[in-house]
Order: sequence, then C-alpha cells, then structure tokens
Amino acid sequence: MRAAALIVGALLLSACATFARQGEPIDFSTVDRGTHSGIEQAGCCVIQTNEQFAALWAELYRTRHPEPPMPVVDFDHEVVVAVFQGRQPSGGYAVEVQAVRRIGRRAVVHVAQTVPEPGDMVTMALTAPYHVVRFTRPESGVIFCGSPAGQGGEPAF
Repeated sequence: MRAAALIVGALLLSACATFARQGEPIDFSTVDRGTHSGIEQAGCCVIQTNEQFAALWAELYRTRHPEPPMPVVDFDHEVVVAVFQGRQPSGGYAVEVQAVRRIGRRAVVHVAQTVPEPGDMVTMALTAPYHVVRFTRPESGVIFCGSPAGQGGEPAF
C-alpha cells in the first residue's frame, strides 16, 4: 500500500513538472494572501458563484473582526481559486499560487509551499496560511499541481 502511494505521488509530481513546461500563461491576480485564516484544514477550492465566494470569505475571516469587504468578482468571466496550507504549529509556513497555465481547455494552477527548516527562527504562534487568486474562467475546469490537499478542487470549508 505504501509503495503504491509513493508511485502515485511520483507520477503526480512528474505530471506537474510536465504541466509547468506546457501551455500558455494565464494572468491572475491576488485577491488576498496571508498566514492567519479561519480555515484550519489544508485544501484547495474553485469558486464559481457569488454564493460560494461569500461562504469562503466568511470562513476565511471568521477569526478577524471586522471582516474586510468582499471584492466584487464577475463570475460570468472569472473564477476564484483558493489554496490553504491548514493549521501549522508556528510561523515560517506559506502557500502560494505561483502560476496559472492554460493547457487545452483547462487551467492548471501551480502551487508552492514553504515549510521552515529545523532550527529556523520562526514565531511561536499557530498559523493557517492561504492564497486566494482570480483569473479568466477556463472552458473546462481547473487542475491543481502541488496543492496542499491533492489534485482536487473541492471546497476546504
């Protein structure tokens, strides 16, 4: 079982490396990024409606008051993608959407994670890193490479 998991992981990494060299870049912009979200589980999600975005926004800021105003997104033409690293025991952790590329009719979102090395000087506070971006709606879905919780696009909240 463990060998099978290693093989699947290696194949996914190989596929992500292939995706990184293919397709055309898609411009994206950061909606928000930080280290303290209300979402404590690692994951990723694709937001396609105002209702989904409002639910994400409320969960993202449930630990902050006042909640900042939610940006206006034209979901007829754009999607919002969010990645979460989950609750971490200290500072020094980060998650970032590094690139979005169009391959065929899909968008491939490349995610990078930062983890502190043993002995690094970090804050001793719980963190929950996240990155939320928006880009032009792809014709046929979104694929995540290097995401905190696998290749899916299921809501993490």
